[in-house]
Amino acid sequence: MWKRTHNERTRGLLLTGLKAAGSAAVAIAVASAIHLQFSATAGIIAILSLMGTKRETMKVALGRLMAYGAALLIAFVCFSLFGDGLLAFGIYLFVFASLCYACSWGYATAMISVLISHFMGTGGMTWTQIGNESLLFLIGTTCTCTRTKGAWTHCFVRRMSRCGRRCVRLRKGRMRATP
Repeated sequence: MWKRTHNERTRGLLLTGLKAAGSAAVAIAVASAIHLQFSATAGIIAILSLMGTKRETMKVALGRLMAYGAALLIAFVCFSLFGDGLLAFGIYLFVFASLCYACSWGYATAMISVLISHFMGTGGMTWTQIGNESLLFLIGTTCTCTRTKGAWTHCFVRRMSRCGRRCVRLRKGRMRATP
């Protein structure tokens, strides 16, 4: 009995690693193909966007989208008033982190702040840079939220694997790894 549970757990862990690596690789490849700066960031966003269920994934993606919009507005104000240096970024972080925790978006604080930090290294918030960061965010998030044959991408790898039927089962309408 232990061996069977141990093998299923190992398969589940391997599939989780495969989903993370696959999502990141696809996101980085797409970002690189359209020549975005900091394309590896899209891969990190994809990894951070993987959740246990499609409902959780969509809930987190929506929260991050709202937080990203707020971050752009806060960053624009801070960088306009204080330049594109450390002081402006520090003020941005204070205001944005406070807003995120007040709105229960704490999970978005670090990821989105990395995107905003790119404005410091590239000389401020130009429309080109805003577009670059927005595309990185969009690509990283959608590589884990895109529908494929009725299942979300984070379940797609499971469907394609040979042990998929044994490693994941449908429980109360949500996808979960077996214990």
